[in-house]
Amino acid sequence: RIMPDILLEFAKDIFILEGPCVAFFGFPYPTRSVIIKLRSGNGCFVWSPTELTAEAAKEIEEKAGHVLFIAASNKIHHVFLKQWSERYPKAKVLAAPGLKGRNVVKGARIDGELTNDADGGYADDIDQVIFGGSFFMDEVVFYH
Repeated sequence: RIMPDILLEFAKDIFILEGPCVAFFGFPYPTRSVIIKLRSGNGCFVWSPTELTAEAAKEIEEKAGHVLFIAASNKIHHVFLKQWSERYPKAKVLAAPGLKGRNVVKGARIDGELTNDADGGYADDIDQVIFGGSFFMDEVVFYH
């Protein structure tokens, strides 16, 4: 029996990893990661890490390369951050403004805060901007 791919190819070198629903203020909230293979060929950028299984990790590494960057783009994209940062200790973990100081991320490694300027390691592939104005939170939006 042939198993379906875990990563769904959205576009060339852009993959989607569907995750489980998590509770958010009592409502089921679907989770999804986007994995972008960087043009440098050295690895990939992960936006909004969701649950990471051994099978998903293997497929990510086969299709997109080593995980170099993990980005939590708002204050609620932290649920699986610790799992990913432990699986990929060499990856640079970047978090939305205000996330690092929250109790919910205690124990998760965060190497830096996302700003309006993309990190030099992925700036040739991805641009970003902080989208503010919400009472609840700001979101870092990425463009590839």
